Amino acid sequence: MEEQKNLLTDGINGFRPDCNVPLPATSSGFWLSSSPLQASIPLVMIQMTIIFLICKSLHFVLMRFGQPTIVSQILTGIILGPLFLGKFELIGNDIYRPNSLIPLKTLGFIGLGFFLFIIGVKTDLNMVWKSGKRAVGIGFVGNLVSLLPVVCAHFLLTNLLPEDLSVNHTSSKDVLYFWCMSSFVVIASVVDDLKLLNSKVGRLAISISLIYDLFNIVLARILTSIQIGSARGVGSIASFFGLLAFVLLVARPITLRLLKLTPKGELLDEVYFATVVMLSLTCGFLSEVAGHGLEVGMFVLGLALPSGPPLGITLVEKLEGITLTLGIPIFVASVGISIEPFVVGNNSWCYLVFMLLLSFCGKVAGTVASAIFFDFPIYDAVALALILASKGIIELRLISYWQFGHTMKPEYVTTILIYVAFLVAVTTPVIRFLYNPSKHYTSDQSNMRNIEQTKSNYELRIIACIHSEENVTPIVHLLETLNADPCPICVYVLHLVQLVGQAMSSLIPYNRKERNYGSSADSSSDAIMNVFRNLEDRSENCITIQPFVSTSPSETMHDEVGNLALEKMVSFIIIPFHKTVCSESSTLASLPNHAARTMNANVLSYAPCSVGILANSTQGSPLPRDVVVYFFGGSDDREALSLAMRMSQNPRISLTVIRFVPPYDSSAESPRTPTQYDESAMLDEDIIEEFRMNYVMDNRVVYTEEIVADVEETIKAIQSITPNFTLLIIGRRIGADSVLAKCMSMWSEYPELGDIGDLVASTNYGTQLSILVIQQQATIVNATPTMSSVQYRTDRCSSSATQKTHQTN
Repeated sequence: MEEQKNLLTDGINGFRPDCNVPLPATSSGFWLSSSPLQASIPLVMIQMTIIFLICKSLHFVLMRFGQPTIVSQILTGIILGPLFLGKFELIGNDIYRPNSLIPLKTLGFIGLGFFLFIIGVKTDLNMVWKSGKRAVGIGFVGNLVSLLPVVCAHFLLTNLLPEDLSVNHTSSKDVLYFWCMSSFVVIASVVDDLKLLNSKVGRLAISISLIYDLFNIVLARILTSIQIGSARGVGSIASFFGLLAFVLLVARPITLRLLKLTPKGELLDEVYFATVVMLSLTCGFLSEVAGHGLEVGMFVLGLALPSGPPLGITLVEKLEGITLTLGIPIFVASVGISIEPFVVGNNSWCYLVFMLLLSFCGKVAGTVASAIFFDFPIYDAVALALILASKGIIELRLISYWQFGHTMKPEYVTTILIYVAFLVAVTTPVIRFLYNPSKHYTSDQSNMRNIEQTKSNYELRIIACIHSEENVTPIVHLLETLNADPCPICVYVLHLVQLVGQAMSSLIPYNRKERNYGSSADSSSDAIMNVFRNLEDRSENCITIQPFVSTSPSETMHDEVGNLALEKMVSFIIIPFHKTVCSESSTLASLPNHAARTMNANVLSYAPCSVGILANSTQGSPLPRDVVVYFFGGSDDREALSLAMRMSQNPRISLTVIRFVPPYDSSAESPRTPTQYDESAMLDEDIIEEFRMNYVMDNRVVYTEEIVADVEETIKAIQSITPNFTLLIIGRRIGADSVLAKCMSMWSEYPELGDIGDLVASTNYGTQLSILVIQQQATIVNATPTMSSVQYRTDRCSSSATQKTHQTN
């Protein structure tokens, strides 16, 4: 027992193994006199656990300050390194002793390789040819202006620099050249973290970095061969092209064959997936043997394979999670753990910081200047420059290379690592502050368009958003109600596809000939567009269809909708409600789609034109023949009535407009002082008068007024009238002077439908009813509709009125 006690004490507090002695794989256990810290497997497990706990704890705090994950990972390594916790015996000399880091670093490098392989598969190389002169020009000027000042300063300060930072030192050249470039992997990760994949700046940054990163990969191999010299240099460059030959002639054809054997819309099966993983590891092995690093071979293989489904989705489902959760944190933290403290009294690291800052300033200045030359707004140009100046996982790979090869002094490595962490921590919040793509199409009020301002005989431009084939029929039927000869419409059909297995979002016109038929999303797009083409053919030239397909993250789909609306000068956007109105119960049918609901809320807040949310019944969506408009007053109701005026031109549609008005009060003070509400009331009267004079005819188009004294009478009237119609059109925000505005807004389960829309959608009418809730985007909406399930507001109603309302429902 005494022996076991001494062994445990040695293993935890005082064990000092030889760093050159390999550790055994497993431990026999404490009870057989074996310390768990003297074996690789239990040691790596405790190392990973500590890294995971510290990293997640730091990110839980730092994410509230807008910091990306990599900052937490770098700080985790620094904290566990010799600068902080590594000073203690248990951490620095027992758990994270030098010879115990080899298995940990091995796992980290394999995780890095798979991460780059996944990024490569997600990348579409067609972006290189589609980038255009702007991407090439901005990237060239930014890299050149970043490199030239550093090179000039390096030569001018040669006599003042330490020997290991001189012009002839290899590591110094690496810092000079590679630190001035932009890595595609880093930029793609930054753009993804900032949720800018479908923004103009994000797309341009990814295109620029991809173009010059491909150039840098080849150039780096050539420079390496020149440094080696003689026959070995020729062998180095030959081995790289041999690796390319293996990727293009062996690995790619095998993978393409496996993809063809995979049924459409399904993931790769286990055997095919294992084969792809084996090929990636083989490329990493060949690249490592040739001296180029395993990550180069795995990344090149990823670039050579087709992006998107089924391969991209399979890798995301089966490999990306564990890579991002364990592989990358282990790699980044292991780099920080291996750093060493500064040497007291040595100021040579100051020269290195000066060079790094000079490179950063040159990159920002060159990119901003060239972007402004291409007519970029100043804020967009600065945001683009900061994104392209970002550093990350690839720079950490270069640091680990210096650590393994001992080609740079420890204090320089520590300086560069801290610089990377500081740069990312500062630039990321600044980019978030400077650039918000959602504000670009709402910042100029002159770009705001709506139906009310569009003359009835002018073309009405509409965007119809489609998430799935289930959304098609209700929207097609709604468009058919607008199919009237004197009222032409142009419909931009936008199929919204969630970005999975790809690194860059896209918004492109639909072209059946260019579709990839290995994707279920492409097949769905074909089916959707065929329906709308048929609608165009039978519309007698009144409806024009322009199909588009958007592939983007669900969090930023609204940006694609807003950008398209701004570009095409659209007046009205139709988006499907995230649930289906249920006619068999008093609730809504459960079709959970939180991404669609979030997108709807964002479109309502940021769209540069009017928005309509269409909810349809579970019994089906028949062609609406009987249409009713509830008019309470306000801009949204005027917009709803404006749309109804266009529908009234369709002879196959019967339209009823019901205006809810309070009883006449002879004791009311008159006249009142003019207010904003009086101006809105005057506009209400004008549009009602226009409708009565120009559109009301026989029994097909009817106008009537419903007198209601309070909330209870209003709800009863709605419940008695609604079952007689198949389409209800209502404004989302009711007039401020109406009875409902004062009392009915006590609860709202679905605020995106407004008070009336929420009431109707939540009531059982036993009919095939569709609801179109319209919001006129005359001004920017300040607040996004909340997603809380129920909101109670009792400040404007008495308890008795509340009780009556609930009894009525």
